[in-house]
Amino acid sequence: MNEIRIPQVERQSSGGDSVDAGKLAQALWRGKWYFLILPAIAAGGMHMWLRGQRNLYRTTAQIQVSPKEVNPLKDNSSSSNKARTVLKQQQILVKSPAILKPLAESESIRGLRTFSRQMIKDKPLIAELNDLLGTVVDPNTDRLQIACMSPFPDEAAKIARATTDQYIQYHRDKKRASAQESADILRGELDRYLDKREEIVQKINELRTENKIIQGSETFLESHLTEQKSLWNKAKIDMIKHQATVDTLGQAEQDPELFLELGKNRRSLKQNPNLEADLAGIETELRAKEAELERRQRDEGEKLLSILRREIEVLKERKRDVLLQYARSYKLDTEIALNEARHLAASLEQQVEGLEDEVARTNSALQSIANLEAEYDRLSEFSDDFKSRLGQLDVENQTGALNIDVIDYGRPSSEPASPDRVGMMVYAIMGGFGLAFGFVLLRSFTDRRIRGVEEVPRLLNVNVVGVMPHLKGRARKRAGRITEDQPASSASEAVRNLRTAVNFALPKSGSGIVFVTSAVSGEGKSVTASNLAHALATGGRRTLLIDGDLRHPGLHDVYGVPNAVGLGHVMTRSTTIGKAIVQNVAAGLDLLPAGDSFGKPAELFEGETFPELLSYLRNRYDCLVIDSPPLLESSEARVIASEVDLSVFVTRLGVSMAPSAVRAIATLRAVDSRVVGAFVNDDRDRKSGTYTGGISYGALRTFEPVGAASSSRDAEG
Repeated sequence: MNEIRIPQVERQSSGGDSVDAGKLAQALWRGKWYFLILPAIAAGGMHMWLRGQRNLYRTTAQIQVSPKEVNPLKDNSSSSNKARTVLKQQQILVKSPAILKPLAESESIRGLRTFSRQMIKDKPLIAELNDLLGTVVDPNTDRLQIACMSPFPDEAAKIARATTDQYIQYHRDKKRASAQESADILRGELDRYLDKREEIVQKINELRTENKIIQGSETFLESHLTEQKSLWNKAKIDMIKHQATVDTLGQAEQDPELFLELGKNRRSLKQNPNLEADLAGIETELRAKEAELERRQRDEGEKLLSILRREIEVLKERKRDVLLQYARSYKLDTEIALNEARHLAASLEQQVEGLEDEVARTNSALQSIANLEAEYDRLSEFSDDFKSRLGQLDVENQTGALNIDVIDYGRPSSEPASPDRVGMMVYAIMGGFGLAFGFVLLRSFTDRRIRGVEEVPRLLNVNVVGVMPHLKGRARKRAGRITEDQPASSASEAVRNLRTAVNFALPKSGSGIVFVTSAVSGEGKSVTASNLAHALATGGRRTLLIDGDLRHPGLHDVYGVPNAVGLGHVMTRSTTIGKAIVQNVAAGLDLLPAGDSFGKPAELFEGETFPELLSYLRNRYDCLVIDSPPLLESSEARVIASEVDLSVFVTRLGVSMAPSAVRAIATLRAVDSRVVGAFVNDDRDRKSGTYTGGISYGALRTFEPVGAASSSRDAEG
C-alpha cells in the first residue's frame, strides 16, 4: 500500500529572522505567567528581606589634603608627583589602629547608642568602628572623605566629627614630636653654610684685587683684548672685500664693454669733479652737434653731413674715455684701500697676540674665582632651602597637622542611605524578569512539542489535510459532534476538508476503510474519527463508525449509547454483529461501540475474526471509520493499520511530541499503511477567512514531480 504524499516545495524567503523572532515571541507569550509570577516572587522575597533590615544613615566629612607631604630634612621638589600615593596612605591611616584605638577610648563617642551592647553585642568596639567607617579619595581635588554609617543620624554625624578630629590630632602630635629636633638640626646646618659663604666672599675679593679684575669675571686685559679682536676682525673683513673688488675689476678690464659698465656704475655711486666737468663739456658739445646734424640733413649736401657725423663720433669716443677713466679711478682707489687694510690687520694681529699672552697669565685666577662663585651659589641655595624649611616647621607648630584643612565635618542625614529599598526592589524585579526570560528560553530550547501547523509537513513528510481550531471549554462529547451541532463553523469546515481528502483517496467503486489514529492518547483522534464519520455520512456515504479502542473506549459517550455490547463481544463471538451495531446515531451513521475486550485486546485483533468482520462490514457499508488506540501505547493499532485502506494521523498542537509523532508515522509505514495525511487539532493561531482552518488558500495544492504519476494512481486505488 502507498502513502498519499504531497511533495514539499522549498520556500525561498529571506524572512528567516522574522520567523525566528515570531517563534521567540510565541515562546515568550506561552511563558507569560512566568513573567508575572517570578518577578512577583522576587519582589515579595526582597520585600520580606528588607523588612528585617535596619536603616542606616550616612554622614560624610571632607578633608582637603595637599598632595605634597612636607619632610623638612628631605627635598620636596618631586613630591607633587605622588598625590595619589599620599591620598591612599591617608585613606589607610584613617582606619588603622593608630586612629581607631584612641577614638574608641575617647569621651566623644562614649555612651552612644550605636555602640551599645544591644547593637554590637560581643563585637569589639574597634571592629565595629572599622565596619561603620568608610573612606573615599578624590585625586582631582586632593580631598579625603570620611563617611560614617549608623542607625541614628545624629550619632553618625558625631562619629564622623570625632574621627576627623582624631585624624587631625594624630598628625598634630606626630609633627610636634619631631618639629623641635628637626629645627635644631636645620639651624646648625644653616649657620655652617653661612660661615662658608663669608669665607668664599673674602677669597673672591682678594683675587679680583690682585689681578685687576673688573665687573663679573672679566679682567681689564680681557676687556682690551676683546676690543682689539673686534677691530682686527673688521680689518680682515675690509681686506677681503677690497681684494674681491680688485679681482673683479681686473677681470672686467679685459672686456672693454664690461669695464665701461663698471665705470658707469662707479660714476652713479661716487662722482669725480674733474671728470664730471670734462664729461659735461663733451655732452654739451655732443648735443649741439647732433642738433646741427638734424637741422642740416634737410638743406646741406652729403659731404657736409659726413663731416658732422665724424665730429659726433669723436665726441662719443671722448665720452667713453671719460667713463673708462671712472673705472680706472675706481680700481686705483680700491687697491689703495686694500693696502691700508692689510697694514691695519697686520698691526692689530700683533697687538692681539701680545694681549693673549698677558691674559693667559690670569687664567688660573679667573678659574679660581669661577669655582668660588659656583660654590657660593650652591651654598646660597642650601641656605635658602633650610630657611624655607624652618618657616614650614614654624607654621606646623602653630596650625597643627602638616597640610590638612577640614572642608566639612558633615551633618545628620534625614534619609537613610542603606539599604536602598527602591533600588533593591527594582533589582529584584529586574532579576525576576531575567530569570523568567531565561527559564522561558530554556523551555523553548528543550520543548519538543509540535507548536505550529507548518512544522507538521516538515517533521512527518505528510500532507496537512485539515486543521481544527481551538475549541474553548468543549468536552469530548460535544466536540465529537461539532459537525452535527455547528455545520457552518470553521471547525466543521476543517473536517469537511479532511472528508474531501478521504473521498479522493478511497476507491472509486466499492467501500473503503478509514483508520484514524494518533501517536499517544489525548491528541483528539476519537473526536476526529467521530466528526469525520458524520461528515462522510452527510456526504451521501452510508458510514459505520467503529470504536476500535478497547482499552479506553469513548465513542459511546459521544453519542450517548450504552457500551454493554460492542466490538469486543463480536470478536469473542459473544454476540452477533447485528445486535452490537447501534443504528442511526446520526443521519446515515451507525455506531459499533467498543464493548468489552475481556482483558486481551491485542489477541482479539491479531486473530482471524477481525479481518473477517471487516470483510463482512465492507459489503454492508460504503465507508468504515475506525477509531483506533494510540500507535505507541498499544500493539493492536498496528494490526488495524495493516487491514485498512488508508490512515488519518491526528496530532494536537502544544501536546504532540515531535519524536513521538515521527515514530508513529514510521510505525504506519512499517506496516505499509497508506497515510492520507495529518489532521491537526487545537490550532490557536487559526485566522478567519481561510478555507482549511489555518492553511491559507492554495497552500495544499499538489505539485507532483516527474515520476509521481504512478504514485498518484496508486493512491486513487
